[in-house]
Amino acid sequence: MDKTILFSPLASMDTYLINNCGEIINSWNSQFRGGMTAYLDKDGNLYRGGKLNSSVFLAGGLGGVIEKFSWDGDLIWSYALANDSLHLHHDFYVMENENLLLIAWEFIDELKLGQLGRTGIVPGQKFYSERIIEIDPSKDFEVVWQWRAIDHCFQGIDSNIPNYMDRKDALRKLDINLTRSDVGPFLDWLHINSVELDSENNTLLLSCNAIDELVVIEKTNDSQTASSDQGGAYAYGGDLLFRWGRAANFLDENLPKMLFKQHDINIVDDNNGNFAFSVFN
Repeated sequence: MDKTILFSPLASMDTYLINNCGEIINSWNSQFRGGMTAYLDKDGNLYRGGKLNSSVFLAGGLGGVIEKFSWDGDLIWSYALANDSLHLHHDFYVMENENLLLIAWEFIDELKLGQLGRTGIVPGQKFYSERIIEIDPSKDFEVVWQWRAIDHCFQGIDSNIPNYMDRKDALRKLDINLTRSDVGPFLDWLHINSVELDSENNTLLLSCNAIDELVVIEKTNDSQTASSDQGGAYAYGGDLLFRWGRAANFLDENLPKMLFKQHDINIVDDNNGNFAFSVFN
């Protein structure tokens, strides 16, 4: 809709569509407080994130449930992913086929962290990795595709661990030893807060807030390819195709940082047919 604003206050169970004069065009009521994101589709249906509290996932941006409402406010469906292993957070993306791409924190225990080469593990501190999950609501919310960040991590410290790489060779990998905090109950490694599908190139744009980077990965045909570093249309599986924002994450050179805890990445038209995006920095 033109010249309208959709917003879902975090402390409220209501979502509003207003015009530029602040007049309410429509509103929807949920049993859940706002979970960071809401979208309208072309038919006027509302997709709304809601918040489910967790004793494991304590970082900002908590979600846990997504609901779809009709224009008239009737609940069409509700989907929750909020347990001690995985928890929805921040953003989601509604695809043209009405499947959804979701961001979920994944809890990684201390044993697994050690096997991945994470150093300086703080006992008792919860470590969150990330998954991008595609669900099909028409098939009882079946998970039809997923990408796991830890499948594409490296470390440059212990050469006896299989994911060891020299930093200069790890352009397409994520350093498991990025993001540090010796205090606090949790450590949110990447803190992906935005997901956007580039359907023309079949890629996903991910905003990795904690490491000050935008990364691009292929939306591969299957999860097996997404878990590897080979195959797919670009021949890199689920490894990074592009990254921008903080070169010090993968280079030793002291290059200037371009992103500073960014949010809300969107593909935009630059009128010249080039890849372009906007970001709140």
